[in-house]
Amino acid sequence: AGLSTVTVLTLQGWPELIMQACGYAISAVIIGAYLVFSGIGLPREGEGRWVFGAGFFMTLSIVCCIICMTLGTPIGEVSSLVSINVVLAAILGRIFLGEPLRWVHFLSA
Repeated sequence: AGLSTVTVLTLQGWPELIMQACGYAISAVIIGAYLVFSGIGLPREGEGRWVFGAGFFMTLSIVCCIICMTLGTPIGEVSSLVSINVVLAAILGRIFLGEPLRWVHFLSA
C-alpha cells in the first residue's frame, strides 16, 4: 500500500517524500512515548547496536523502495523484491540461529 501511495502522490504532484517523512516521524514519536510511559526503558547492554542496526537497515530498505518507485519501477517488481526478505529471513534464521522452520514460513513464501 505504501509503494502505491508514493506513485499516486507523485502523479498528483504532492510532496510525497515530505508526507512520508512526517508520517514516519509521527510514528516514531508515538512509539517513543509508549516506551517511555510504559516503563519498558532502554535496551539492555549490548542490544543497542542491534536496535540501531535494525532501524538503519529498515530505513535503508524504505529509502531504496521509494527511490525505485520515483525512478518508475513497476510496483509489482518492487513488491516482489521486498517480499523476498521474509523468506530469506526465515532461511537465515534457520542457518545461523537454528530457529525451526514452521508451516507459517512456507505459507508466507
